[in-house]
Amino acid sequence: MDWATSTVAPAITPVFWGLIRTPPEKRDLKAIDEGAKKLADAFQVLEQSLEGRDHVAGKSFTMGDIPLGTFVYRWYALEVKRPRLAKVEAYAESRRRRFEFNAFMGRYRARLAAFYERPASIEEKRAGKQRLFAELQDEYRALKVSWGGFAGNDRLFARGANNALLASVASYAELVPAFRALLAQKRGDLAAFYDAARGLERLEKPERDARLAALAAR
Repeated sequence: MDWATSTVAPAITPVFWGLIRTPPEKRDLKAIDEGAKKLADAFQVLEQSLEGRDHVAGKSFTMGDIPLGTFVYRWYALEVKRPRLAKVEAYAESRRRRFEFNAFMGRYRARLAAFYERPASIEEKRAGKQRLFAELQDEYRALKVSWGGFAGNDRLFARGANNALLASVASYAELVPAFRALLAQKRGDLAAFYDAARGLERLEKPERDARLAALAAR
């Protein structure tokens, strides 16, 4: 995480701002080119560190993947020259799948919430919920096909689709941007970040939710 904020972030910032946030006639092409070269060097290091790993710290997704995954996603979205880095490209693909899965689960959570708000009998709601979860599993199978058969999320469905599954995945996806913004606010200082997170924990839920929403919106 420290490497992502101290090395990758300073390199990608002039590239991202130069190509995305700046009109073509005002772009600093030299700064963009220098940033792109620094990024290429940084991701050469990442390429080597991903040897035998699915994530930056090993086989499992960790907090270190959150800021770095964002930068890798941006790197492949920007129109710059990039070296061929097979492991980094595979890592970027895994980030894309995670984004698509979270969006997919969030969409069904919203559909379920809207369904519950409709007037209906208990029997109708029970039958409607079963239909919705059946549709969810059908669409998940189609999503897997689009991923080339990737089955990394299958374990989440081991007990079938249910309310708890939707809530846990959607809540995680909704909170990540807030904590990523909090980390950036603390300039990558993990001690300060953890202190701030503990401060949020001590708040009453309405105030904590409001502050997290404000962070996520930045």
